[in-house]
Amino acid sequence: MKKIKLPLEMSNGALVRTLDELKENWDLEKIINYYLNEKLLTWLNDRYYTELAEKVSALNSITDNTELQKQLCGIFEIEAEDNFVDVEGIAERNRRLEILRQYTADDAIIKNVDKVAFNQEELADLLDEGETVIYLCDNKFSISLSVTGKKYIGLGDVEIQVNSKDFVDLSLIHI
Repeated sequence: MKKIKLPLEMSNGALVRTLDELKENWDLEKIINYYLNEKLLTWLNDRYYTELAEKVSALNSITDNTELQKQLCGIFEIEAEDNFVDVEGIAERNRRLEILRQYTADDAIIKNVDKVAFNQEELADLLDEGETVIYLCDNKFSISLSVTGKKYIGLGDVEIQVNSKDFVDLSLIHI
């Protein structure tokens, strides 16, 4: 049985299958993402780039993010950029995606992982950012009726608390 060698998708939409294609479509943020979730290592091993795979694997001991990015660029003979990416931000986004995938496989929702609130503080941040569609994931949330023009979509076991002295017609609120 022949093993399927999946390509890496870059930000420009290119599906890279070869080392030359990877270099032509180099995107440091995507490469860091693939490094962190180990898809880069799998991709290299699947294509028998053993030497490169060993070099990438050896980067696990590097704790300095700038040095990690320089080393990755060096392994693939790419000139290191002055603008380095936020490795912790990418790792956090990957963590959020992993949690989100436990509740949905819907690509439209997964692509909007930055609009998902896992707790009340994240909900407040999304409201402050002016998001109009907010996904609430498996938690208890307090919704203010003074904040209007928002659509809330629940994922998992979501409990909504609405505080009001007056009668509230929930059919008029997008929850």
